[in-house]
Amino acid sequence: MLHSSSSKGQTEPLAALVAVIVLGLAIVLYGGFVTDVLTDRTDRTSDDVAIDLIWDDISHDGVYSSDRGTDLSDIEMASLPQGQNVYVEVTIIDDDGHERVVDDLHFDSDGTRASPQEGPPEDGSEIETQVSERPIPVETDVAGDVRGGTLHVEVWSP
Repeated sequence: MLHSSSSKGQTEPLAALVAVIVLGLAIVLYGGFVTDVLTDRTDRTSDDVAIDLIWDDISHDGVYSSDRGTDLSDIEMASLPQGQNVYVEVTIIDDDGHERVVDDLHFDSDGTRASPQEGPPEDGSEIETQVSERPIPVETDVAGDVRGGTLHVEVWSP
C-alpha cells in the first residue's frame, strides 16, 4: 500500500537556487570559452579581406575605369591591412594577347602611398607575401570597351 506524503518530490529551496545558479554559471563560462576559441579561427587572410574592400573602393557600377574618375588613388586607408605593406595592380590582356598593367600603386605599412613607388618584393627574396587575385571588368581607353582584367593584391610585413 502506498503512503501519500505532502513532501514527496520536493527539495529545499536553497538547494534548488544553488543548482540553478551553478547551471547558469556553467553555461556562461562555456559560452565565453567557445566564443573565444571560435573567433580565433578564420580561413580569410588579410589579403583576402583587403581585395574585397579595395574592389569596393575602386569599382564604379561594377567596372574598373580610371577614365570615370575612380582609380587606385581612391583606395581608403581603412581598406588596407594595418601595419602591412600593400601592392595593388590592375591588368588586362591587350589585342596582342599580352598582359598590360593598367594601374598599380604601392602603400606603405602606415597606409600612405609609398615613395618612391616600388612593386612587391622580388621572387626569391626572404620576404613572404600573401597574394590574392580576382577577375574584374576593366573599361579601357576606348569608351564603352570593357575587357576582362585582373585585380592583384599583395600584402607583406615591413
